[in-house]
Amino acid sequence: MEAPAQRLMKGAGRKKRPSAAKTKYSFIKVMKRSLKSLQKNSYSNVGTGAKLSGNSLGFIPTDNAHRTKLFKIVYSQATEYVLAFTICTHLVVLTLLASDTSDGDTLLVLKGLDITIVALYTIESIVRIFILGFFKGPDTYLKNFYNSLDFCIMLSSWMFLVLEGFGVEEPFRLGSLRALRLILCLRHLRGVSSLIAVMQTIGESLPLLVSVIDFTLMFGFFYALMGVSLFGGSFRRRCAVTDTILSEDTFMQGVTNTSNLMVHYITEPAELCGNTIDDAGDQKGFECPTGIGGVQHVCKDDFRNPNFGYTNFDDFGATLLTLFQCLTLENWDDVMFYTVDSEYKWSSVYYLSFVIVGSYFLLSTFVAAFSHVFLRLRKEHQAMAELARRKRMQKFVAAGKVSTMGLTLLNAVRGRGKNSIIGGTKKADGQEDEVDPPWFCWPVLKCCSFLVNQEAKAEAEQLMKDSGVKVEDEKKERKRDSFIVRVMKNHRNMKILNRVANCCIVVNIILLMAYTNDLTWKSTHHLMQIFFLILFVLELLIRMHLRYPWHSFFTDMSKYGQLNTFDFFLIVLSTIGVLTGTIPNLTMLRFFRLFIDSEKTSKIASKLLGAVKSMVILFIFFFIVLAFYSIMGMQLFSGHYNAGQGEDKPRDNFDSYGNAVLTMFGVATSEKWVNVMWDGMRSSRLAILSPLYFIPYFIFENFIVLNLIVAVILETLEFEESEKKVKQEELAITMTRYIVPPSVYLAKILGPVADRLPRLPSLSGCCGLTSLLRKKESKIAADPGPGANTSPATQHHTAWGDQDEKTVAAQPMKKARDKRASRIILQNSQQKIADDRPTRRASVTNGNGPEGGKRRRHESLARGSMFVRGSRKHEVGKFQMIVSGNVINYERLAGDDEQWGILNSMQQFINYQYLVHISDRKDLLKSGHADMELNEEDEKEAEPEKGKQNNHGQRFSIRTLLVNPDWAEQQVERWMGIEIIPSKTYELPTWMDDNTLGIFDMTHPLRQYLLEMLQSKWYSILGLIMILVSIIVVFVEKPVGRENDFDSFIQLANFAVAAFFIFETLFKFIAQGVMFTPFPYFLSWWNVLDFGILIIDLMAMFEYTGDKEKFVRVLLCLRPLRLFNRVAGLRELAVYLGGTFKVIMLLFGLATLIFLMFSMIAVKYFGGKFSYCNDQEVYGRVDCVGSFIDDSGVLIPRTWVLPEHNFDWVGKGVLTLFEIATLDEWLDVMYAGQDIVGTDRQPSQNHSSINAIFFVLFICVGSMFTVRAFIGVFIDQFALASGSKLLTEKQKTFRDLHRIVEYMKPLKDIERPKGKNLFVKLRRLSYDMIHSKRFGKTIVIIILMNCGFLASQHADQSDGWFNTLNMVDFLFVMVYLCELSIKLFGTGFTGFAKSSWNIFEAVLVTMSTLTLFPAQESFRLQAGRPFRFMRIFRIVRYVDSLKKILNRIAVTLPSLIQIIMLQLIFIIIYAGIATQVFADVKYGLHMNRKVNFETFTNSFLILFHSMTGEGWRMVMNDLKLAAPECTADYNGQTDCGTPFGSTAFFVTYIILCTYILTNLFVATILDYVSFGILKSNTLLSDEHLDLYQKLWVQYDRKGEGYLKLHRIGEFLDRLGTPIVPKSMHPKRKWRLWWQILAIHEEGLGIPFKHLLELLLIERLGQNALTYDVNADRKLEVEQATLIGAAISIQTQWRAYIASKNFALKRMTMSM
Repeated sequence: MEAPAQRLMKGAGRKKRPSAAKTKYSFIKVMKRSLKSLQKNSYSNVGTGAKLSGNSLGFIPTDNAHRTKLFKIVYSQATEYVLAFTICTHLVVLTLLASDTSDGDTLLVLKGLDITIVALYTIESIVRIFILGFFKGPDTYLKNFYNSLDFCIMLSSWMFLVLEGFGVEEPFRLGSLRALRLILCLRHLRGVSSLIAVMQTIGESLPLLVSVIDFTLMFGFFYALMGVSLFGGSFRRRCAVTDTILSEDTFMQGVTNTSNLMVHYITEPAELCGNTIDDAGDQKGFECPTGIGGVQHVCKDDFRNPNFGYTNFDDFGATLLTLFQCLTLENWDDVMFYTVDSEYKWSSVYYLSFVIVGSYFLLSTFVAAFSHVFLRLRKEHQAMAELARRKRMQKFVAAGKVSTMGLTLLNAVRGRGKNSIIGGTKKADGQEDEVDPPWFCWPVLKCCSFLVNQEAKAEAEQLMKDSGVKVEDEKKERKRDSFIVRVMKNHRNMKILNRVANCCIVVNIILLMAYTNDLTWKSTHHLMQIFFLILFVLELLIRMHLRYPWHSFFTDMSKYGQLNTFDFFLIVLSTIGVLTGTIPNLTMLRFFRLFIDSEKTSKIASKLLGAVKSMVILFIFFFIVLAFYSIMGMQLFSGHYNAGQGEDKPRDNFDSYGNAVLTMFGVATSEKWVNVMWDGMRSSRLAILSPLYFIPYFIFENFIVLNLIVAVILETLEFEESEKKVKQEELAITMTRYIVPPSVYLAKILGPVADRLPRLPSLSGCCGLTSLLRKKESKIAADPGPGANTSPATQHHTAWGDQDEKTVAAQPMKKARDKRASRIILQNSQQKIADDRPTRRASVTNGNGPEGGKRRRHESLARGSMFVRGSRKHEVGKFQMIVSGNVINYERLAGDDEQWGILNSMQQFINYQYLVHISDRKDLLKSGHADMELNEEDEKEAEPEKGKQNNHGQRFSIRTLLVNPDWAEQQVERWMGIEIIPSKTYELPTWMDDNTLGIFDMTHPLRQYLLEMLQSKWYSILGLIMILVSIIVVFVEKPVGRENDFDSFIQLANFAVAAFFIFETLFKFIAQGVMFTPFPYFLSWWNVLDFGILIIDLMAMFEYTGDKEKFVRVLLCLRPLRLFNRVAGLRELAVYLGGTFKVIMLLFGLATLIFLMFSMIAVKYFGGKFSYCNDQEVYGRVDCVGSFIDDSGVLIPRTWVLPEHNFDWVGKGVLTLFEIATLDEWLDVMYAGQDIVGTDRQPSQNHSSINAIFFVLFICVGSMFTVRAFIGVFIDQFALASGSKLLTEKQKTFRDLHRIVEYMKPLKDIERPKGKNLFVKLRRLSYDMIHSKRFGKTIVIIILMNCGFLASQHADQSDGWFNTLNMVDFLFVMVYLCELSIKLFGTGFTGFAKSSWNIFEAVLVTMSTLTLFPAQESFRLQAGRPFRFMRIFRIVRYVDSLKKILNRIAVTLPSLIQIIMLQLIFIIIYAGIATQVFADVKYGLHMNRKVNFETFTNSFLILFHSMTGEGWRMVMNDLKLAAPECTADYNGQTDCGTPFGSTAFFVTYIILCTYILTNLFVATILDYVSFGILKSNTLLSDEHLDLYQKLWVQYDRKGEGYLKLHRIGEFLDRLGTPIVPKSMHPKRKWRLWWQILAIHEEGLGIPFKHLLELLLIERLGQNALTYDVNADRKLEVEQATLIGAAISIQTQWRAYIASKNFALKRMTMSM
């Protein structure tokens, strides 16, 4: 067969004349090619991208030669490189011009360069306009965002130059914004393309969140209106005197009044105060004290507001700025304390609620929604990029351009070897010549091989084979024979090497931790470092030797090899550093290998390392935005941040580019950003420019970019869809495991001890109080009851393990004891997942009678199987128990307890809710369901029990015999299509009795009554009331040694609480038993917790003194923990948090090691250098002696001070770094690091500015990455524990839809008035008006106008303006009254009352009417304000997007309330402890009369704002106060703090409340709110549910919730797509119809919610259900199909019989 090339050469010599048709075809082909080439040349993806279309400037056509040629030149990569260089040059020029540090000649050169570059920009814009056109057309110049931005920059630059020529200084230029254009110039680079993808995704995400932003602004508007009206002018009040006789040495400062320039004298620091509120002299807020000399201070309200006058509520604009500051949690506690001093103390509720609603809820909603949308769009971008890349690779491979250079090199150079990627060539005879390139060619070949990616590898290999090249396995290793290889060939030796290396890493870390600045054995320490370096080098050489060729060591991606390159460079750099002293020993970074090697942490650590790439891209984007914003800030504020009178120049300034970058980095971390903004407002000519500059930057960097780190981590930890299905299946199988009762574990523990003890007679036997104790016990057969499996694998297992006859025979004493005593045998079937609800899901086959069966089918199909489960909390267990000859089969449901293994109530096997079957063993034998041997005595004892039945309402006695025909079916449980039969039996030892306290058997009336009482609602409410009383005691308790007016109440409450819980514990002892019963009290951890707190209550009944009393009061603060045993939601949250405990501890260990690494570096460089002398004039510690006069003129001794933030040893360094990681006052530590000069040297400002790099790097690694990684992994593990992480996208959609369905109710239709008289016509006109869209839009406009007038009020407004606002409010109220009257007239009172919105509006209008025309500072004014301000929420009714967000919030509220309760529990506990421990600590730098722990309220406020990460470090440092600054012991009292105690207190509190409990908000909101935010073409959304609800009301006018069966066809036809597809297969229609018949209720119809859930399941498919529910549902659908088919057949048969009878009747009549 000839090759194609040979055939082509043969045909080359023949010349045939082409025909006309072929010529025509060739011409057409050439024209198509030309057109295709023209289209290709008229489009470019370089830079901003462009397309030639239409006539440029209206007269230049597309095929113009000059236009086409310029297009090729301008939109080429070379031009983009030139433009990138020009932009970089211009940015440098702008930076140098803004710094204003150059001399005159340099400044002229810079200005010349600036003009030249602006001219180049102008030429570029003109050329692009010539090519593309200006604005008319789809592809013109201004249609592109980046071109429009460039055009604005160019115009503003010329405007600046013109103004500068006329001597006018322009404050701001947009030139730095061209940094965005710089990124586009390099978009073809791989890393830059990722940055552009991030930019595009962020840009596309923000418009989708408009509804969330609007909802947040609506709440902000409401709080701003409240703030203006409540606190306007309050911050101007100060304590002052007007007595000019006072001298200057009385610590009084003269302050000029802002209104009348009258000099007042106020205390320093100035104290805010409250004014007088009545004639009696009562005063609100802080009451001014008596001054020096007995002069009484008065409260004056004519001073400037705090923080240079910018923190206030005097007008709406200033209020919005103050509230945004509080939203960012920066210094919000100062604003709160300002208000507390100037108003009432309850005004703190305003701030607490704003922080919870604004920062923790709305801000978390925005962050969660943005992260969700960002990740969705990012996946779409990645999928599109991957698709485009694959297409390009396919073309690349098809064109035969794979590794051409490599093939050429390969043909020229040959070598030996077997591990090359491209092997030998083929000879003519087909044999292979195995020759390889030499070793020095491997880098080139490796680079050539990377031209083919993994996806196109197969095509590339095939192409290379066709080219005559052999392709061998890349992973095939070379063989090398050496002693090391032979030793390490054993896998066990390799493990030993890894363990030895890990041990060396740990010891090396410990060695580096031992270093301090004043270490006495530094030389030995240095030698030990060298020793470990030698070990690490040897380990590295061994690993490299095992990998041959050596370059494969760097490309090894196995578990132990993925850090090889990192280790190599680390050891090399550390060796150089230790030997030369220039670089720190970085071998502590090898601790990453510890987490990679560990099986428990390797998966999470690997995924976190996999997220580093995305993190780096985000950080690069973060710093790019920071860089060009810094240039912009220099143009605005350079040289303007000057110090005020008596003030130092702020260190956060823009005088140089380095300072500008550090300042903007601090703003991005939210640390002191408001101070920087206030300085900018003071320095700028236009104060409004500063907020407009800083606030958008802060929102973008802090709220968006930095929070995307958590989103990226969650994306990295997310399972694939297929993996989720596998996990669900594994979880479902895992949940079938055998459940061992807790009493069995107790028997295993105490069994060996109990066997050695003598047998004691039971209390019941001695007293003769029950007949349950037999004289002679029977031998119970191997089969314990009906349905038990008798296979060898399922024989009896005792509490000590499996035993056969030989084992029992070997223990005659135990065998005899077993014969004498009563036995308790527990048998369980497998555990399974059940419904979230406590209602038992009945199978479709169960039920007594047709109605019961249909009801169970209805509940099963429409309620049970529709709920998406998939978490460990949904559990059901079934036990069979033989107690004293009675067979008990009962079932325990989820929802009442946290785990199957903890049964805290005997109600669970006596109450009817759990009881399935109880029968007497004798009757069980007669029925043939069991094989038990009974002797005569047992039969006689069983006779009196026969037939006894005692029915206590719905509760059955232990002796009740329930005759159930479905007994055999109930013993066979079907779950996931599998028949589950009880297969394990546990025999408890004889010293365990079923009688509680040895007296009360299971039939005792008292025991049964107590069981019922403990489960009753009234008792639960009573228990909650007693817990609330105990918490109130914690509130009103004063510190030890202080008088308390509530002592009598506290004593009475302690007695009542202790008595109540003593009796409760006794009741539970009687109901459940203490220890040696099947389900005793002390085998529940929650009961153990309750019992421990009860002991504390008993301790409080006695009197103590001193530290003992303080200790008891601290223990009493644990009383709120009782809520866990009473509130199921809190208990569930606690169980979820417990499920994340292991991972949290592992992450905490990882974070600790990272902090240790940075701490060891800091100790090396900063140890002993943070100290300073209180006299700034000395040069070092040697000179810091004697005394000096301070700034206030007082002679004080010089002291060498060691600040609390220092790095003198590793432990202190870790604590300092932890404080920095929380971003609380971290700039102070960085500035101290920049000022260090040397050891024992006085610091000098900015002497070591380069040290700022260390702190910035730690913030990036330790705070932005480590802390957010901790948060991300915690959210991920919490989602895994709750089950939401395992849900696929379809399952999440169904879950979210189901949550909405749970809150949906049928609408009640308001009928349109019917009639022809005038009255009815007017009503109909009103009805049509209020249901029109224009009416809603008009009302929205009126509400916005009203809110605008409300926002115009301000402090010190004139009486005329106050009266004007009252008149305007009167007009708006009249409009609202007219609106209300129209609605009431059009719909009638009944129809009006059906809408909750109407009731809300009626309340607002009524209260607004009652409070019209109030006087200033009157009660009517205060009472009417909330109702006026809440008008803003009326907008939600008429805006669908806001209504959707509100519905989502309503669904989320129950979970969020539980989280708030959980946080409050721990805050109350910590606040109570702090009140007792830190109340007497002396005031310090931060602690004062407002910030202290003297009362519970103060402690609560401090801990609340500490939870937000604000000010906690300063409070902790003040609590470390020690002698001689305080009195250690004075008459048994002290005002000193506890350094270790305060550190442990605050560190544990911050970790628990700030990083764990607070992030539960984000975890919950991510789980609830994200659905429906992304407005994409989803299959189903909540809008479709609204359509269903609106259509339903047309068939159910009264809103009863049922649809008649004969109207279902019409309803489904009108409902249509997407809920009911039009093109539905007939089989699916029949199946849907049969399921509808199954949920149909006789006499009522088809339920509203159940039909909707059924339709959702059918539309989304079976994959929308979790694995276990899907399996159950298949069985249920099968049963429903059978029943439906039977009904259909029966209906058809009846119709046939009826028609036949009718025909026969007609035939008879005709005859």
